[in-house]
Amino acid sequence: MLIKEGLLAYAHFMAAFGLVAALIAELAVFRQTMPLAQFHRLGMIDRWYGTASLLVILTGLARLHWGIQGEAFITHNPVFWTKMSLYVLVGILSITPTVLFIRWKSRKPTDDPIVIDASDYSRVRMLLWLQAVLFIFIPLCAALMTVGV
Repeated sequence: MLIKEGLLAYAHFMAAFGLVAALIAELAVFRQTMPLAQFHRLGMIDRWYGTASLLVILTGLARLHWGIQGEAFITHNPVFWTKMSLYVLVGILSITPTVLFIRWKSRKPTDDPIVIDASDYSRVRMLLWLQAVLFIFIPLCAALMTVGV
């Protein structure tokens, strides 16, 4: 039983670390002017971000259903619902950048650098940072849950 719990926790943590790594990579790669190769790298990173997000959900559901604490214990904890609300909010904030990345990719027929207008750049940058800041509180909620808060 403990080995299964450990493996479920490990899978969930690795998915969360992957999500954080992808978000940090997006922040590092996203610029107002990007060579086409860098812009394609940004799109790939954004796809990994989405994949990691899905893996966090799937591994979290696995822990919820098959973990030691069980659904009844976890779903009655208000900190769990705070954690879920933060995760959903981060997910909602990630929609606009993804949609804009796809839109910018579809309008780019040449090999010239991608130039993003200042207002779109500022908006996406702010949304990426807001996701990062909010995500910081998700592991805090998880830690509080483990000590019975």
